[in-house]
Amino acid sequence: GIGDVVFRGNYEVSNLGGMTVEGVNIKVLGGSLGGANQSTVGELVKSAGTINFNATFTPSSPPAKTGDIIVTAGASVPGTSDSAAIVNGTAGVNIGSSGVRSNNLTLTGGSNTVNGASSQISDASILSAGQINIVLAGNATLTGGTSTANGAGATAKSSAQANINGGSVSFDALGNLTIVAGTANANSGASLLSTDFAADASASIVSNAAFTPKIGNDLTISGKSATATATVAGQTVRAKAQGLLKGS
Repeated sequence: GIGDVVFRGNYEVSNLGGMTVEGVNIKVLGGSLGGANQSTVGELVKSAGTINFNATFTPSSPPAKTGDIIVTAGASVPGTSDSAAIVNGTAGVNIGSSGVRSNNLTLTGGSNTVNGASSQISDASILSAGQINIVLAGNATLTGGTSTANGAGATAKSSAQANINGGSVSFDALGNLTIVAGTANANSGASLLSTDFAADASASIVSNAAFTPKIGNDLTISGKSATATATVAGQTVRAKAQGLLKGS
């Protein structure tokens, strides 16, 4: 590609077969631009087949091309859209390839405040029931957002995660891998089960099969800030801001 490819405005782009996107940079950006008929989920790129994101990285060939892939959730707009940013290929997702590596991959969670009965999920996600292949010349950075459950209903959740979750994941980056959670605060919200978190701003890469990531430089995994203080007597409230790199 000779220019950037940008998906934005909280709309859904989908097909029943495979999808290949090529550009200098590829961006999937949640967040409202004020348009009509927005998806309640956010910016969603999905395919029943395999999604291929091929961002061109040519640092030494003029003109230089950065080759970055950016998935960034926005601020939720209650009643309109959660402003998530999601790439979901049912059969698989390929970010770069062994022949042509993309440069940097960045996922950043969004923000929301849940103060009613409805959950808000402002995640930045790359998802597949099949295999996710990530091949980078540079760095991968996942950063959680800001999730707040304040006066939320008993089953409502606030989520602002940055996550990659595949049936299997193959990861090969010549640079750094950084996984850092965001900020989660809860005084109410989902608490019926011990696995319920009213607020979740975690960052994670999860392979539901054996996982052997290849990282050329530094690996950083860190939680951040999670505060849970129930305002209703006898109620248990949980918040999570976890950094996680996991295989089965």
